[in-house]
Amino acid sequence: MRSRVLPWLVLALGLAISVTGGLVVRAALHTQDVTRFERLKERVHAAITGRFPAAAEALYGGRSFVDVQTKLSQSDWRAYSQSVSRFFDRGVVGLGFVERIERTGLEELEARVRADGIPDFKVERRGSAPWGGIVTHVDPMERNRIVLGLDILSGNTRRAVAEEAARRAAPVITRRIALVEGTATVPGCLRLLPIYRSGSVPTAPAERDIAAESQLFVAYLTKPARPAQLFDVVAGLFRQEAAAPALVSEHPFVAAAAATASRTERLLLAEDNIVNQKVALLMLAKLGYRADIVANGHEALEAVRRQHYDVVLMDVQMPEMDGLEASRQIVAQWRNRRDRPWIIALTANAMQGDRELCLAAGMDDYITKPMKTEELSAAMDRARVASGRG
Repeated sequence: MRSRVLPWLVLALGLAISVTGGLVVRAALHTQDVTRFERLKERVHAAITGRFPAAAEALYGGRSFVDVQTKLSQSDWRAYSQSVSRFFDRGVVGLGFVERIERTGLEELEARVRADGIPDFKVERRGSAPWGGIVTHVDPMERNRIVLGLDILSGNTRRAVAEEAARRAAPVITRRIALVEGTATVPGCLRLLPIYRSGSVPTAPAERDIAAESQLFVAYLTKPARPAQLFDVVAGLFRQEAAAPALVSEHPFVAAAAATASRTERLLLAEDNIVNQKVALLMLAKLGYRADIVANGHEALEAVRRQHYDVVLMDVQMPEMDGLEASRQIVAQWRNRRDRPWIIALTANAMQGDRELCLAAGMDDYITKPMKTEELSAAMDRARVASGRG
C-alpha cells in the first residue's frame, strides 16, 4: 500500500514545489519590473514627451480649456479634442477627462452623463475607497468607448499614478498597462495631469492631493509609431496663415470667450506651436484678453510696425527669427520705452541665466512654459502697472 502512495506523494510534493517556485519567480520578476520602471521613469517620461509632443501639450491646453468652462459637456470636449488630435502621433489612442467624485454621488454622475448624450453610460463600481476617478469624457469615442465609466482609482497601478500626479502637480505616466485599441487589447501607458478645484496649484503636496478635482489623460500605445511628419507640414500651413494681418485664433472656444473680453489692451502672441497658441489664447480669454497671433520673429516685427501693441508675449525659440533677436530689433527701432510694447518672454528653459539673457535682449518680463494661468495673470498685472494702467 505504501509503495502505491509514495509515488503520488512525491508527485504532489514536486508540484507544490514547482508552483511555489513559479510564484516566487513571478513575484521577483514583477518586483524587478517595477524597480526597473521606477529607476528609468524620468527617462521614459522624457522619451514619451519627446515622441508625442502635441499630445503632451494638449494636456495643458485641455486643463486651460476645462478651467474656463462652467460646465464640461460631451460636445465641448469632443470639439476640443478633435481640434488638437489631428496633430497627434499615430501612437496616441485618445484624450480623456476623469472626474474625481465621492462614491455616494455615482448615481447622480451616471444620470448627468446620460442626459448629456450617452444614454448607456455606466460607472464601474469596484473597490471600497471613498473616492472614485471616473472617466466621463473620451475622444475619439468610437475607439475608446469601452473606457467610459472606468474608475481609474480602482486599480493599484492607475491609482498610484493618479495620486502621484495630484501631489506633484505635474504629468505622470503609468508603467505598462492594458489599453484597448478598437477590439484589441494592447500594451500601453497613461499620462495624467491633475486639475485643481481652485484653478491654481496649492503649494503643499498634501493640499494638492485634497484639492485635485479631476484629471486629464492621454493614452499611448507602446507599439512602434512613425514620427509625426504630418504635424510639421500642417504647422507650416498654419504659420503661413499666421502672417495675415491682425490674425485672431479661430478656435471656437477662444472666439466665444474673446467675444466677452473685458480688457482693452492690444496683445500680440508670437508662438510657432499650434497647440501652445490655443493654450495661451484660452488662458488669455479667461483673464479677459484677446490677442493677435504670429508664428516667428519676422512676423512679430511686421505686426508691431503695422500697429501699436501694448504687450507682446514672445516665445524665445521660433523658426526663421527667434524671440531674442526680434526683441533686440524692436528695442533698436523704438528706443523710447513709451513707444514700444511691453515684451514678456515665453520660454521652456528654466536654467540659471535664462532670465538675464531675455532681459539683456530688451524683454521686460519672463515666464516659463508650460504656462500657468496665475503666472500669466501676474505677468499681465505687472505690464499694466508698468504702463500706468494698473
